[in-house]
Amino acid sequence: MGALRLVAKGASPPDRRAPQPDTTSIGDSGEILIASAYFIRGTRWRSRGCGVAGRTRSAAVSVDRVLPEVPAEPAVRPGDPFPAALWLLRHGESEGNLASEAAWAAGAEALDLDTPDSQVPLSARGRDQAGAVGRWLAGLPESERPTRVLVSPYRRARETLASALASGGLDLPVTGDERLRERDLGVLDGLTGHGILARHPEEAERRRRLGKVWYRPPGGESWADVVGRVRGVVATALPRHEGERLLLVTHQAVVMAFRIVLEGLDPEEAVRIDHDDPQPNCALTRYATGPDGVRLVRYADTAAVEASTAAVTEEPGADVPH
Repeated sequence: MGALRLVAKGASPPDRRAPQPDTTSIGDSGEILIASAYFIRGTRWRSRGCGVAGRTRSAAVSVDRVLPEVPAEPAVRPGDPFPAALWLLRHGESEGNLASEAAWAAGAEALDLDTPDSQVPLSARGRDQAGAVGRWLAGLPESERPTRVLVSPYRRARETLASALASGGLDLPVTGDERLRERDLGVLDGLTGHGILARHPEEAERRRRLGKVWYRPPGGESWADVVGRVRGVVATALPRHEGERLLLVTHQAVVMAFRIVLEGLDPEEAVRIDHDDPQPNCALTRYATGPDGVRLVRYADTAAVEASTAAVTEEPGADVPH
């Protein structure tokens, strides 16, 4: 593609060009035109600032007046290879969830947890929740049960899957995929909101300025980074299981990233949903494939856990996943 040129009103572009169809004008009498992009071959013509061929001019431009709407669209189109059904299972309650709840209740800066995030195990209640999901899946008609599993390599996800398969008596082929791991919070891992403000006030300010979707903590990942990982899963892993009923055992941020990718959901809207309607432990999100493509059937469904004696649990308002 050609570069976007800023052309002063009244100036003429060079003859050798292939203009795009639309030009946006702002105001009159010498103000900026956002002109077409030109494909320049064999010429050193350039624009600088608001002028042409070295002539410069200053003007204030309101970004809101020139940026076009850029709607997202689902990554999977009707007819693309995709599983017939897709379940996204958030792991059961973990020891990290309990430590997070205790830290927030005490107003502490950090979780009382020395285990690396990748090795945090399930709590006893989390194993009960996972067992309830396994029995619920086993109770579905055989034509509706999952036929294959992809799982995050994190311990709490693998323990969730093991408890579900054992309790349900399910024998399914399992593949691990590191792209399904939880979002990495880098230097902020293990801190509560109080701790971030106290120990890394500059990061709290940077996040406020950049926004939750785009903020990447030092050594960690932004939400956008997780979305990029999930796009890779959707593009390379899921098409291999066309027609199958696939269960993914993963984490909260990853489930929301799938919503962004599969539904074309605006990332800011996804972050709002995650805040206002968070996924409880062992909640199931389900998609089905039909003539119109992939559609959301259920989000954060806890019917499996509610049908058992296990309690439905969710984290307090922390931004520290475990």
